Amino acid sequence: MITRILTASLLTLCLAVAENASQSAKYAESSGLPHTWTSAGGMEFILIPPGTFVMGLASEPDATPHPVTISQPFYLATKEMTQPQWKQATGKVHSTYFAGDDHPINCVTHAQIGLLLKSLAKEIAGVRLPTEAEWEYAARAGDDADAPKDADENAWTAENSDNQVRAVGLGKPNAFGLYDMLGNVWEWCADFYDPDYYARSPATDPHGPEKSLYRYAVVRGGSAWCGQEAVRYGNRAFSQIGRPRPDLGVRLAFSVTEDFRKQHMRAGATVAP
Repeated sequence: MITRILTASLLTLCLAVAENASQSAKYAESSGLPHTWTSAGGMEFILIPPGTFVMGLASEPDATPHPVTISQPFYLATKEMTQPQWKQATGKVHSTYFAGDDHPINCVTHAQIGLLLKSLAKEIAGVRLPTEAEWEYAARAGDDADAPKDADENAWTAENSDNQVRAVGLGKPNAFGLYDMLGNVWEWCADFYDPDYYARSPATDPHGPEKSLYRYAVVRGGSAWCGQEAVRYGNRAFSQIGRPRPDLGVRLAFSVTEDFRKQHMRAGATVAP
């Protein structure tokens, strides 16, 4: 009887995951690009289609809602980068905070991430941090609410984490098939932070201000130490680019280059926009 219950639960979970990833999968089918791609080092990425969404959070003065278009597809890591993945890429054990083979890397600065990206460039062409706009677009995955209805099921926060960062991928993925976009650890974005940037940002593919007076960069998603108010899609936060924090980690992205299209697109498929 127990075996039957476990089997039924596993089947239900598998069906839910398949349904959640349908937006990305449908675009992959129509474009000819692979739905998922795994690096030689074992990091899995999922295709994020282009689209338009309303970015921001009305209750926050630095996050006035405004329409944004992501004009190009890109790939985003399905999970936060783990400590062993960091060691494999850099050759160094970096952090002992919340240690564990499946736990996210933390206490990394923007400069250290820059060195990581250089070391991964041959393995993952075009590897980078996501822009703030890409991050929120991917986190929302079509949801226009301030926060997911089932945040307790897919976000580790102070309410359910016992203030402990957890292994990646334990919760439910969002509609693009991404885990831990909210909660667990904050995630660095590529953009510098400016509280007034939204007032002048371009409507298509914003990349943040050119400079920051105090060298702040955007961080997104909240962490296992934050309350539910922090794990809202449009919530903006920032950290000094040279400041390591045990609640701040990394999720990698990469652009769809022409070489990638040539190597991985299905024969005869229509080129994606």
